[in-house]
Amino acid sequence: MKGRLTGDLKLALIGAGEVARSHLTAFGAIPDIEFVGIANRSGRGLAELCREFSIREGCTDWRQMIERTRPDAVLVIASVASLFEIARGCLERSLPCLIEKPPALSSADVATLASLARGNGALAMVGFNRRLSSVVHECWLHAVATGGPRQIHVEVNENVDRIMARGKHPDPVLRRWMMANAIHTIDLVNLFAPGFGIDRVLGPSGQPIERISFLATLQERQGNGCGSIAGHWAAVPHSRICLSMDGLEITLDGIAKATIRDRSARTETITLLGDDTQHAPGFHRQARCFTQCLLAGEPIRRPACTLDDAVHTAAMVEQIETHLGLI
Repeated sequence: MKGRLTGDLKLALIGAGEVARSHLTAFGAIPDIEFVGIANRSGRGLAELCREFSIREGCTDWRQMIERTRPDAVLVIASVASLFEIARGCLERSLPCLIEKPPALSSADVATLASLARGNGALAMVGFNRRLSSVVHECWLHAVATGGPRQIHVEVNENVDRIMARGKHPDPVLRRWMMANAIHTIDLVNLFAPGFGIDRVLGPSGQPIERISFLATLQERQGNGCGSIAGHWAAVPHSRICLSMDGLEITLDGIAKATIRDRSARTETITLLGDDTQHAPGFHRQARCFTQCLLAGEPIRRPACTLDDAVHTAAMVEQIETHLGLI
């Protein structure tokens, strides 16, 4: 890991899609940050973002942009299919990176990025912003305080028909929709119950991607905890996580609301707080975490996601995808 930085922090972005504005708004709220460049292969949206966020330079070639602007760190927020190659190029240049999820479409490629980051001493954080939303963060603190869950049950439902109708994503990405998008929810298993792994996957192989239905059972590797991940790709889109700890139960509906109940049946409802009420949940805390670690020369710590942490999440997704014949 590189040492402490001094002076204004110079950031560059690679990618100018829908999520770019959320990152720019979050980092723009932090004092002494300068956006020195943004790159997007198609060039779409560059001029508008440069004007709106006072970005010094827009470019269609990210390598040229990096060479010209010499940033202190890079936000790699390109398309799913491009993330791995761009992140690898940045880490090979020893550039600290915040990499959107998923950092790659295979656990082996995520492991390659993790090895590069370690070898080159480059700070690297994966943008699982849900981990850092105010609701999920509060639930995580409760779970840690009670020693972690004995049971965890996850529902992750998608409407893939609707996603396909938009025509936005190529077929290879749609086929890997669990890795490309549903991984956000599955990653919370890794956050709340890092000692759990997939024991068995149920569900027929070879289902059309828009009709996928599965159940994966979870088992604690060193302990007696257990749980499940259930998914249905032709459902009303939603996610729900139920955690059962000694003396405490947490139900997390999406990332905007959670209910906590103790043995006495006393109930507490948690809703979004602070910046999360005005902007995409988790983005501001994520930006502050990355910036603080970068400026102080400190490693990324939980609840934020490191590349090594992301390897475990990607491997769980691959187990499910392999059983279903998706890879």
